[in-house]
Amino acid sequence: MLCLMCGQDNSDEITTCPNCDAPMPKKNAGISSAPPQKVYERYNLIKSYAEKIQNGDISDEEYTKFIRSTKEIFDSKEKDIRSIEIPQEFYNDFLDEMETGFQGLELMRQGLDMMIQYIAIRSDEILSQGLAFVYDGNEKINEAMSINRENRRQMEELYLDSSFM
Repeated sequence: MLCLMCGQDNSDEITTCPNCDAPMPKKNAGISSAPPQKVYERYNLIKSYAEKIQNGDISDEEYTKFIRSTKEIFDSKEKDIRSIEIPQEFYNDFLDEMETGFQGLELMRQGLDMMIQYIAIRSDEILSQGLAFVYDGNEKINEAMSINRENRRQMEELYLDSSFM
């Protein structure tokens, strides 16, 4: 069975590639026609903190700590993604997904930067604009995940078609 990430030929029994630890495609895996669910948990959490600081339900310190730790999470995720070694023959297949995801992370960071300014200037408008950037970033990340699922579906179809030759 060909690994979709690194191209190594492996036995049919394994579930992860011993070369790169990528999950192996499942034979006869049904391809779902249902659209994938979008993810909004992180956005909803950020939105709830914006509402809490506006309403005075949390301290400036709690809010600032949350925004900074959220930025650190996004920075860490981006670092992890950038460290993935993609074989040259698959690079172009993942380019659109990566660019879209990185755009989403950048929008998230810009939004969080705006939202942290709320503490200094107490502008509901800047908080709202920051949250809009975060939402747009979340949408880009959802789009990148959708591209990823489509790429994997196409690779699985190609693999299944080629395995019957």
